[in-house]
This record gives sequence, C-alpha cells and structure tokens, in this order.
Amino acid sequence: MTSNLTSRIDQLDAESLDSELSNIFVQRIQDAFKYFLRNPWDSVGPEIEAFIKLVLWSSTLYSRGATVGQQLLTLKLKDPSKRQLIAIGCFDILRKYLTARQATIVRLFPERLQDNIEKLCRYTGIILQEYVNTKQTRII
Repeated sequence: MTSNLTSRIDQLDAESLDSELSNIFVQRIQDAFKYFLRNPWDSVGPEIEAFIKLVLWSSTLYSRGATVGQQLLTLKLKDPSKRQLIAIGCFDILRKYLTARQATIVRLFPERLQDNIEKLCRYTGIILQEYVNTKQTRII
C-alpha cells in the first residue's frame, strides 16, 4: 500500500521557497520606492504586496496546480478543482492583507467595539490559517 501524502518537511520547504520568492519581489519594489521623497510603500505597501501575491498565485498555483516551491520539489496538489484553488488563493492572500491592515480596519469601528474586533481578527486569522494548512496537506 503506497501513500499519496508527502512529508510535512517538504511542504514547509515549498512554503518557505514561495515566501522567499514573494519577499524578493517585495524587496525589489521597496528598493525602487526608497528614492521617492514620500515613500509610497508607507501608504500602499500591503496592497502592493497583496497584488504581488495575487500575480504569483495566478501564474503558478491557479494555472499549473502547484506553486513555484512545490514545482521545485516536484510536489503537486491532489486533484484540485478551480473552486478549491480560488478559495486557497483568496484565503491566503486576504488573510495576510487583513492582518497587515488590521489596525486600520479596527479604527473604523466605534471605540467600544474595537477590543472585540481585534479578538475576532486574531481568531479569524487562526481559523483561516488552519483551513489553508489543511487544504495544502493534500499535496502528493
């Protein structure tokens, strides 16, 4: 009996490679912006980072069924549907974006609700991360 599951170490290595690729793009854009008088990264950094992740996601995971890190380690998601790929991409990109903008989002609510909203954001972030992790453990 053969197992179609891949080791967690390979999955973490693939995730680390994907993160490094994203960080390379972000660092290049930050380096380009550092010569501006008013650095646009200060005001729209999370949006640009989310856009970079969206482009990487659409050109790798959505179109090929595997991220760059997974392709380098010859891993692939087991029979993903387009709906599952969209859900994984949305949850992962939106979770990171909302985490980066959490303070701004919380300030939009009345002061008496801000503490509860912060707790909800932390809890939702944990739930979404668990969902993304369980979906990615189906890698073969």
